Amino acid sequence: FGAIDVSTILASSSTTYGGGLPERSHNIELAASLLNGALVLPGQTFSFNSEVGPTTVEAGWQIAYGIAESNGQITTVPAEAGGICQVATTVFQPVFFSGFRIDERASHSYWIPRYAYQGNVGIDAAVESTVGLDMRWTNDGPSPVLLEVYADGEDLTVNLYGAPLPWRVEVDPPIITNVVTADPTVHYQETDTLPSGSQRAIEHAQDGFDVTVTRRVIQGDNVVSENFSTTYAPAQNVVLVGI
Repeated sequence: FGAIDVSTILASSSTTYGGGLPERSHNIELAASLLNGALVLPGQTFSFNSEVGPTTVEAGWQIAYGIAESNGQITTVPAEAGGICQVATTVFQPVFFSGFRIDERASHSYWIPRYAYQGNVGIDAAVESTVGLDMRWTNDGPSPVLLEVYADGEDLTVNLYGAPLPWRVEVDPPIITNVVTADPTVHYQETDTLPSGSQRAIEHAQDGFDVTVTRRVIQGDNVVSENFSTTYAPAQNVVLVGI
């Protein structure tokens, strides 16, 4: 390609992670360092899991908390690389709004309000390499795309750089249906990761709902319209109690 044109910010996203568990912040910052500078050539498919590599303690990740589903119940449980889905979400959002082809994307089991993109819900991504859950997209544009990913202790930011794209993107406001009211009951979980008697809220009650986001990628007379539909279960209030 010779000199690579990365003069244009194609799209950006920023999510907040400051004030959370130190282990979760560590994982977010580690993922950011592994992704920063990734170059996706025309025709190349970006795999989040391939870029970050094994998400094990041996590879430098720490035990934080993640979302798990068992016997139809959704719970927050200790997990290696807990917090990495926030990084996947923050990468997915500018990819989505740039109009690149989405090859694989799974949502969280429930909606996390801090992941709203410019007030829009339903644009998130969950990853879990141990069960093959990945976030993948293809650079179907004519020029390379460079990822800038950085975390400053408070915010995680992703910028996509490249040459101006030959298409434009329209995204309709999310359509929300089938709202399920969350149970406000507080559930307490004992943990040895906190000082005895101390408490930390790790999950907050959040209504469940269905949402559809429609994206159109327009290039001349060619229009590619896609509906991204997601069902989020209601979340519950969960508080860790140190033992």
